[in-house]
Parts: sequence; C-alpha cells; structure tokens
Amino acid sequence: MRFLGSLFFLALVIGTGFSLTQAGFKWWEASQLLDDTVAAGPPPEGGKGGREERARRAILRAFSQAGFPMSEDRVILAEEGPVLKVSVRWAQPLLTLQEEVVLAIPLSIERTYGARR
Repeated sequence: MRFLGSLFFLALVIGTGFSLTQAGFKWWEASQLLDDTVAAGPPPEGGKGGREERARRAILRAFSQAGFPMSEDRVILAEEGPVLKVSVRWAQPLLTLQEEVVLAIPLSIERTYGARR
C-alpha cells in the first residue's frame, strides 16, 4: 500500500511539473507573439476605428490563430501619446475532460511600447 501511495504522489508531482512547464512555455510564446504583433504595427487604415482598436483586432487575430483561448474583453489597450500600454489576460487549460476545461491557470502579460523616458 505504501508503494502505491508513493507511486501516486510521484505521478502527481510529475504531472504538476509538466503542467506548470507547459503553462510557462505558453506564457513565453504569448509574450513573443504580443511583441511581434505590436512591433509589426496595426493594420492599415482599411478597418474601422483608430490605432488602438486596430491594434486590439490584430492582437486578437494573432492570439486566435496561435490557439490561445481569447475574448475581446481580455485585451486592454491604453494609448497615451506615443506610448501604447497593452494588457492581455487568459486562462491556460491544465486539465480537460470531454473537451471541458476542468482546471486552468490564469496568466497575463502587461507591456508598454513606445517612447522611453
């Protein structure tokens, strides 16, 4: 019985470590994706809205294409002159059963782009 308990604990530790490593990698991937998307600049004037709204749509499109669970209210942008502040929040699924997320880790990225003082 002690052996089974130890085996279960070991499996739990390995599974948790794997899940946390996966979440860390996804955060790093999202960070790179956000930097690349903002560096590319908002799409041309073809769409409706100002620079901030076009940047929001570009970020949402990039995150959706990369497979991140993202909704519009999770991307917050604030434009203050030449500075663009971006905050992106999402929940990284850790455990899913029958295509339903049972356990997720909330992750976020906050960046400031533009002129530095």
